Amino acid sequence: MQAARVYQRYRVGPEHYYYEAFRNPAETLDELAVHVGFLSLGSAAEQSVAADAPAEPRSIGSSSGLAVPSNVNRIIKEMGMQRPLTTTTAEIRSSYTKSPATDVVKTDGEENKYDPLVPPLTPGPDDEFWPPYEEAVRLVRAGFEEIVFYPILNSNTFMVYLRHSYEPDTMQVLRGIPGWRLTLFMMCAIGSAAMGLRDKQRGYFALATHSAQKALMKDNIRALCTLLLLALYSFYDPEGASTWLPVGTALRIAIALGFHRQSSAANLNLINQEIRKRVFWTIYSLDRILSTILGRPITLHDRDIDIALYLDLGNDPEMTGDMSNGNLFHSDVSIALHMVKLRQLTTRILLSVHHTAQWACPRPDESLLEELHRSLDNWKSNLPRITIAPERTRMRVEIEYHEHLMLLYRPSPLFPVPSTSAAAICANSASTAIELYAILYSSFTNPPRFIACRGVFTAALTLLWAHFSCKEYRLQLLW
Repeated sequence: MQAARVYQRYRVGPEHYYYEAFRNPAETLDELAVHVGFLSLGSAAEQSVAADAPAEPRSIGSSSGLAVPSNVNRIIKEMGMQRPLTTTTAEIRSSYTKSPATDVVKTDGEENKYDPLVPPLTPGPDDEFWPPYEEAVRLVRAGFEEIVFYPILNSNTFMVYLRHSYEPDTMQVLRGIPGWRLTLFMMCAIGSAAMGLRDKQRGYFALATHSAQKALMKDNIRALCTLLLLALYSFYDPEGASTWLPVGTALRIAIALGFHRQSSAANLNLINQEIRKRVFWTIYSLDRILSTILGRPITLHDRDIDIALYLDLGNDPEMTGDMSNGNLFHSDVSIALHMVKLRQLTTRILLSVHHTAQWACPRPDESLLEELHRSLDNWKSNLPRITIAPERTRMRVEIEYHEHLMLLYRPSPLFPVPSTSAAAICANSASTAIELYAILYSSFTNPPRFIACRGVFTAALTLLWAHFSCKEYRLQLLW
């Protein structure tokens, strides 16, 4: 029942969060910091149980990178290059929430006109839209390329169910299963978002949420998979549901069900054990991503987890699932397993470098940063074989590596004023990440995700800070 609350939401703007400043808690945010905070939260980033609830400030912490724009503005002022900033937070919010030029405003006469190629945005109980088979296959495949790091679905099993959903003998039975309708429409929504089909993505999302109520009525693995799909979709639609709420709710349910403990699965067969592991470690990964972006505490510490990582079984024909019961697998989990190991490194960085308990500590030796840097290098050097969209996935992995280097070396509670060498590493990683983002979204048809826009913006600010912080870079920039 608690999972169903994720649908009751309201929007907040960038004026409704605060930043945990390193030295002065009363420090006000400048325009660049507002941009970073807003990109971290999203235009519909935080939600309330009651639509008319008063807006409360939202916490944005160290790992979000909000210290970087503050440092950039301070250096610019010192160099006499500061110009008056007149942009208001309302203007900043509107710049992110305005509809793109491709959005056509329909007149009253066109509002309810049936379009056979676009799902209805407000489906009724009997108003179901099933796309043509070829379109469904195309969208689902695009969706699997996007969720390659999150092994909660088995592409082989999924495609079998999809084919049977269009065969006369099995069509009626499969289309009547709420869990299957929900999963299919969510994958179509994610695939549409990945392909830049804005109208279709929101139509499929509306169809999916119409089928989601039953899946969220009980705290079980079906509810967990539903919440994960909602969270993954929210990465592509900044005006849709918050990522923070479904991931947090999913983690609480997983803890209640004992997914983080080995003993709770001791009496289950191998398949059910692997189901639980893959779902749990996906939730774990999303929790670490959000904790980093928002600068908030991790929800479940590694010391409280004794469940092992899932097995790299690949396309083992025995590892299939009954999709109507929510037992879902991915077809290739090697790269997903590798990304979980990166999230474990993320946890070490957050707790060692960005933890608030370190604020009162004296400046430590930089050997800690060197050790974590070596761990990231070892992780990168052991990259497994990538079988799903290999070129694009490899770029995404490379971007993750450089973003973690920036997370490690940019201003933090442990190192409020990083060394020149740290700034140089940040400059190199920031420029490389920006180049990779440019290649990634110019070489492929996929539009940039909202989270990618934040990554580019934060990397650009990190690059500016690094150039201004190092005299040799500053001379090059001014030259």
